[in-house]
Amino acid sequence: MVKYFFRLDDVAPNMNWDNFNSVAEIFKNNDIRPLAAVIPDLKDPKLLGYSFNPNFWQLVTELKNSGWIIAQHGYQHLSNGGGGVLKIHNSGEFAGLSFENQKEMIHAGQRIMESQTFVPNIYFDLIRDLGGDLVEEVKLLDTYTDPKKFGDRVSYTYRVVYRSMDRTMTSEEIDMIQKNIYEQ
Repeated sequence: MVKYFFRLDDVAPNMNWDNFNSVAEIFKNNDIRPLAAVIPDLKDPKLLGYSFNPNFWQLVTELKNSGWIIAQHGYQHLSNGGGGVLKIHNSGEFAGLSFENQKEMIHAGQRIMESQTFVPNIYFDLIRDLGGDLVEEVKLLDTYTDPKKFGDRVSYTYRVVYRSMDRTMTSEEIDMIQKNIYEQ
């Protein structure tokens, strides 16, 4: 059986909506659930020339709920002139920046996506990466916002079910995984 993976880059409030809607309809009619790479804080002048969709974040949530994978695509989609590690393009958003600057930009984009009551798949992936094969299930139970306490940040409550098929796990083992998750 042949499998294909579809990724739509540069999904943002300002984009060619006719093209996007046409492709989305093809995916829907063929029961295809692609990955949509969302630019959290679009500042790219080229993309800003397209019409603005005021219901963008609602649409992103609907796509996610229908099975699409939603991923963060950079931060503002502004070129800093660097060509990136692979030198595929003449420009890139993160190339040449310090690790700390890149991390700050990624976290700023992440906060924007979270503020739209949207939980990126990155949290589920992070928990599974840190817990490995011991993680049986990750489920989002609740979200909490408190502007006075957290500002524009969102707190999430997850239930994580651990299971080993070949041994009894210890509390210390689970505590260590949980500690790593909290630190991330």
